[in-house]
Amino acid sequence: MLDVERVDALNELGFVWDPHLEAWIRGFDALKAFVDENGHARVTAKFVTSDGIALGTWVGTLRKAT
Repeated sequence: MLDVERVDALNELGFVWDPHLEAWIRGFDALKAFVDENGHARVTAKFVTSDGIALGTWVGTLRKAT
């Protein structure tokens, strides 16, 4: 286990402790922005946001997981 000083040092750098959660939050935020702009959540399979998030792939993965 890391000591407190090392954890604090990593946190100061913006270290991501859970990259899967971070990716999910980025995808969710992108989907929310898409809905706000388009009024629906019907993202096409190949849609990529202006900042490079493959939102269509992200949404498709969620759909397959249900």
